[in-house]
Amino acid sequence: MLTIYSAASQSFCNSATVSNLTATGSSVQWYAASTGGGALAGSTVLTNGTTYYASQTISGCESSSRLAVTASINAPSAPTGAASQTFCNSATISDLTATGSSIQWYAAPTGGGALAGSTVLTNGTTYYASQTISGCESSSRLAVVVTLNVVTDLTTNVSGITITANNTSASYVWLNCDNNFSIIPGQTAQSFVPNVNGAYAVQLTQNGCVDTSACVSINAVGLVENSFKNDFIIYPNPTRDFATIDLEDDNYSIMVFDQTGKLVFKQNATSGKIQMDINTLNSGIYVVRIEGEKGVFNGAIVKE
Repeated sequence: MLTIYSAASQSFCNSATVSNLTATGSSVQWYAASTGGGALAGSTVLTNGTTYYASQTISGCESSSRLAVTASINAPSAPTGAASQTFCNSATISDLTATGSSIQWYAAPTGGGALAGSTVLTNGTTYYASQTISGCESSSRLAVVVTLNVVTDLTTNVSGITITANNTSASYVWLNCDNNFSIIPGQTAQSFVPNVNGAYAVQLTQNGCVDTSACVSINAVGLVENSFKNDFIIYPNPTRDFATIDLEDDNYSIMVFDQTGKLVFKQNATSGKIQMDINTLNSGIYVVRIEGEKGVFNGAIVKE
């Protein structure tokens, strides 16, 4: 009796053929049965869990006994995960997520080399993830489309002492750069008028992303020409409900701030006199800012 040798079980990743089976012997042939039948072609695809049988031929004699070998095909599925993943401003391969074992990312659905974790993602590009289980990497890959959102405009402009965010599609929070970028309470409009000199920035939120403008220095708070100051009258002061602004200038704006810097009243005037309704304000001292062609003036009004 002729004898051949091999492992009784042979494992392969994803797929294999009869030509991938191994046995030690001479002129080895593989069969689908322990006896009889025709030899299998080397291109025959192996089936997971199926037993195949090998004979050898020496000096023109083929062994009547055959070696039994069970084929184990380990074919991991693709990992799972969201088919679309969104990031703010920028991201890398290491920011992508997929559920699986030993995840690797590629630029194509098949082939190619795995991408380094530091590879910068490109907006609108599809990336592909495989997983490896028991030493076998999945032949199928999870496709993930990347969206990179950005805050489209972080610039501001300054007019007098008014700072305005140029981005019209965001929400706004104004910050005090001189106080560790602390939030200025109540200041969530597109424009901001500081009541003290300093450096200010705006935090913008757009498309779920948050970014901050450069700091802007304001140094003109309280500067006023004497003629403007002398022409300015506010009465009665203190008051319980209404106060009148009387000014010779015909085009000016008036703003009232509480002691936290929150804007509580704003109105543009096209005549020299305007009446402010402060009836709903709490009792206390409020900063009054007048901006006109002659300059800027800061005053105060007391609400009883």
